[in-house]
Amino acid sequence: VNCLEDRFPRFRSVVGNSHKMVRQVEQMLNGDQADFLFIDGDHGRDGVQQDFDEYRHLVRPGGLVAFHDINADARYFSVAERGGVPA
Repeated sequence: VNCLEDRFPRFRSVVGNSHKMVRQVEQMLNGDQADFLFIDGDHGRDGVQQDFDEYRHLVRPGGLVAFHDINADARYFSVAERGGVPA
């Protein structure tokens, strides 16, 4: 991760429980919004929805929120109803 921060000056990483880190990410952004946010957090349906709801305001309009290792089957999970982009 450090090599990414060296190569891309605007890259930031946060390690911790995604449900407890939103305030730290807000502080890192210092009022700005991210172009891209990658969350390797809670992999369950409810946990992913919680992550999306807690972090989406931190991404600029037209920006992307990406998740690692989730169930993208729309029968079980869809953020489209809450303003997200379906898989």
